[in-house]
Amino acid sequence: MSKQYHWVDDTIKIDFKLPKYLQSVVDELEELDQNEDWVYFDRCAFIENCTKEYIYSGELTMEQRDKLCARYHG
Repeated sequence: MSKQYHWVDDTIKIDFKLPKYLQSVVDELEELDQNEDWVYFDRCAFIENCTKEYIYSGELTMEQRDKLCARYHG
């Protein structure tokens, strides 16, 4: 049985390993989506901001960040 999302764009697949903290943010976003919790939209803005640090540190590429932001848009 596949998940049905309300706001997450499930056509965009995350096919790369995320840093531990960022994975926890993604897990939270998916849970908020499943619960139709409007806090989802606040956390989307957060993921756009926090991923910048991972680009600077070399843990994410710009393409990976763009993919994350597109999947978890707000």
